[in-house]
Order: sequence, then C-alpha cells, then structure tokens
Amino acid sequence: MAKLLENQAELRYFVRMNRIYYILIAVTLMFLVNSNDGHAQDIHYSHITFTPIYTNPAFTGYFNGNVRLSADYRNQFFTILGGSSFQTYSGSADFSIPVGIYGKDFAGAGVYAFHDRVGKPEDGGQFLTTSIGLSGSYSKALASNGDHAITVGLSGSFLQRRFEGDALFFGDQFNPNDPENPLPAFPGSNLEDGLSYVNFDFSIGLIYLGKLSKKTTLYTGFSVAHLLQPRWAFLDANESKLPIRYAGQLGFNLALNKRLELAPFAFYQHQGKIGELVMGNLIDYRIVEAKGFETDLLFGTYFRTLSSPIKSFSFESFIILLGIDYTDLRIAFSYDAQFGGLRDIAKTNSALEISLTYTMDFIKSKSITRICPHF
Repeated sequence: MAKLLENQAELRYFVRMNRIYYILIAVTLMFLVNSNDGHAQDIHYSHITFTPIYTNPAFTGYFNGNVRLSADYRNQFFTILGGSSFQTYSGSADFSIPVGIYGKDFAGAGVYAFHDRVGKPEDGGQFLTTSIGLSGSYSKALASNGDHAITVGLSGSFLQRRFEGDALFFGDQFNPNDPENPLPAFPGSNLEDGLSYVNFDFSIGLIYLGKLSKKTTLYTGFSVAHLLQPRWAFLDANESKLPIRYAGQLGFNLALNKRLELAPFAFYQHQGKIGELVMGNLIDYRIVEAKGFETDLLFGTYFRTLSSPIKSFSFESFIILLGIDYTDLRIAFSYDAQFGGLRDIAKTNSALEISLTYTMDFIKSKSITRICPHF
C-alpha cells in the first residue's frame, strides 16, 4: 500500500510537470514569434481596420458619428496551448466634435486599453501585459466641401508587464523520497514570483483622406509608436527596450452600386528587425435597405507576410473574416490559418479574433459633411 501511495504521489508530480510543459512552450513561442535577436515586439491584430486607434492615433474620432465604442478579443496558439494560449483583450471609446467657423474641421479624443496574457496560474505561471492610454486628434479640411482632409494624432499610455511564476517547478527539484514536497530550487533554476514594472510611452500619427469620385474614397496614413522606447526586460532595465514601431497604410472604399462596396487595403509595419505586411479586401454587401434596419454582410480575405534576418520573406498566415453590420453595430469574426515553420511545430496552429464596434450620432446637421473611411 505504501508503494502504491508513493507511485500515486510521483504520478501527480509528473502530471503537474506535464502541465508546466505547456507554459514553457508558450514562453518559447512568445520569443519565437515576438522577438528578433532579443528585440521585443508588439502584439498584432488581424482586425487591423477594426482597431484603428491602436494602429494610428490619428484615427481617433475619425468615423461617421460622434461616439464610437469598440472591443476586440484575440486567441492565438489555442490548438496546442489550450487555456495557456496567447489571449489579448482590448477596448476603446472615442468621440469627435465639429470645430471651426464652418464646422468642417473636427477634434477627437479617446481612451483605449489592452490586456495580453500567456499561460495561467494553474499551469505554473503567466506573463501579463496591460496598457491604458489616452489619444487625441485634430482634422483639418483641405477643401470647402470637406472632401479632402488631413489629420494628426497623438497618444500617451502607461504599460505594465508582470510575470507570475510562483507555481513553476523544474526537474532538479524532484524529491524521490517525498514527491509531494519538491526540493528547493538551485540558484538560477527558478524564476522570482511577481516580477513587474510600469512604463510610459508616446505615439504619433498622420492620415490623409480624400474623395476621388462619387464612388471612390482614398485614405492613407503613417504612424510612429513607442517614441520613448520603454523598458521590456524584467531583470535589467537596460537589457532590452521596446523598439520604435513604424507603420503605414493605404486603403480605398469603392462603391460598385447601392448594395455592394469593396474595401481593399494594405498595412505594413516595421519594428526592430521584423517587418509585417497585411493585404486584403473586405466585401460589404447590403441585404436590407429599409431605413432604420440597414443590414450588411461582411466577407474579407487577407494574407500576412513576415520578413526578418532569418528569412527575408515568408507567408505567415491566411485570414478569413465574416461579419455583419446592423445599423450602428458591427460584429466581425476571423480565423487565421498558419503557414511555414510554426505550422510544422503546432501542426494546426491558428488564431481566432472577434471584434465589436458600436457608433452613435448625437450631433446631426445637414451643413456638416465628412468623408470617412468605411472600416
């Protein structure tokens, strides 16, 4: 009986170690995906046009309406990490008001936040990243009819990173005489619990939007994030900084008829030594035209490519998006299918993302006309 109890205790210990194995995979993938020669990288989204404030602060308040509420959830590597996968929650609220003598210029302000987590306590530990920021913008009309405008934006944010690893155990801690009570960790073999720090950061952005014809609208922009290059390492504040992120985008809204609209776009960002390009098209088809019940179906296809010193160019993933736009509410769901080396590791590696956007229009005036990108 004593031998049986000893075997059961040993089995429980190794089951515990097997669960920790997944968090170690998560940490490895975190560095594999989001680092380059030790350089940190930002989180990334598939719903780039659904997270405009994070993409470029100049998009703050740039929409058809006065108030916009947005939320996004992304889950990556869930097929191999389960509950320990990369999970990102984000949300924002922004508004705009007409300013100037003729009401053709606009001022916008907003607040945004995201929380990123990999791992979970019951699997041994977790990495947590949380950011809260404020953003503002000013849009200047370049034409009397408001068909062309240029907008500048600025955002400031607090960034906190935390590691919680009090439940992590390593092989050299196994106690064959008492499996339920691991040996003390040898120096360097365990990680301190509760490592945490807070940084402050700035980002700037610029966008231009113009109406090329009655059916065609163009928007293009450029942004620079992490101007202060905040700390990224836990143990040495000077060891690793979050590199400046440069991003540019170009998009169109093409109204083919009263029901059908195309929204092709391209987005490129470069951070450290990693470059990312996302290109694709969103199809917006109206199925209900009754006033007050306008309903559109959304279908988008995109692809993401990466470039790095290891490989100059590679297809990283293919993205399919489905959504619905009902009056002022828009919901979208996407699935990322992985290509390349990570797929060989994860077998069926993938990511899911869902976005929700709700806009409200309190100030209505026929004298105010504003051309906005239709995301």
